[in-house]
Amino acid sequence: MPHAPIAVGGVGGSGTRVIANILQYCGIFIGSDLLPSNDTIWYAALFGRRNVLLDDDEELRALGELFFRQMADPTPLSPAELTRLRSLEEMPRHLHGPKIIHEWLEGFIVHCATAAPAERWGWKVPYTHVLIDRWLAWHPTLKYVHVTRNGLDMAYSQNQNQLGKWGPIFLNREVEIGPRDSLKFWCAVQRRVARIGARYPDRVLQISFDRLIRDPVPEIDVLLRFIGADLTAAQKDELASSIVPPETVNRHKAHDISALDPEDVAYARQDNAAPQTDDRT
Repeated sequence: MPHAPIAVGGVGGSGTRVIANILQYCGIFIGSDLLPSNDTIWYAALFGRRNVLLDDDEELRALGELFFRQMADPTPLSPAELTRLRSLEEMPRHLHGPKIIHEWLEGFIVHCATAAPAERWGWKVPYTHVLIDRWLAWHPTLKYVHVTRNGLDMAYSQNQNQLGKWGPIFLNREVEIGPRDSLKFWCAVQRRVARIGARYPDRVLQISFDRLIRDPVPEIDVLLRFIGADLTAAQKDELASSIVPPETVNRHKAHDISALDPEDVAYARQDNAAPQTDDRT
């Protein structure tokens, strides 16, 4: 049986890069064109646009099938598939113009024409969570790793790209780029992923970045079991030693959090302290 593809996401700044590094260490292909943050450029080129949520199911599913197939077993694209990809270049994006999208798509097209099959593959793009309910429904072997980080720290992150891009959809209103709406967006994403995880308990794993940096090996063990990878104790220790806590841990303590919604603060504190349901013994 083919290995399950692994998707990685989370609110921007959650620490998804660390999980991507572990996947690569385990020999899982996440693309040959990656951003410095190890984001899979090809997924971003195909799905990193707000109007992707306006695609009808048939169109989105066809684009998803193309991506899944070409990541696992690349073959040259048909004229119709090339036309479908080219149509994405002029679609509006939050941060990127047509030129960079063209370059990203060119890389994907070259991959399709020249790359070898990947026995194990996946992708990492933080906003994967936006479409993860559909990917899980349409691809029954897919597994999803959602990286979560202390919501109060996330409220004061400099990375608010997701809030600007997806916040109006998740909160159903215009948003203000700042800590209050940042925390509201984080809470909305966490609640939604929890609901999706309840529907797919064996295929969705939430990994706490805060626990990972405090005590890496137990969290690495949980991740390895979930993705079906096996490493030696020495390899786990090597991975653990590469995980360096960022200086931004507990950054919320330098701020007056009274401007945040008290209900959101309570939820963030509860979420950060909540025990995991998987077996870490």
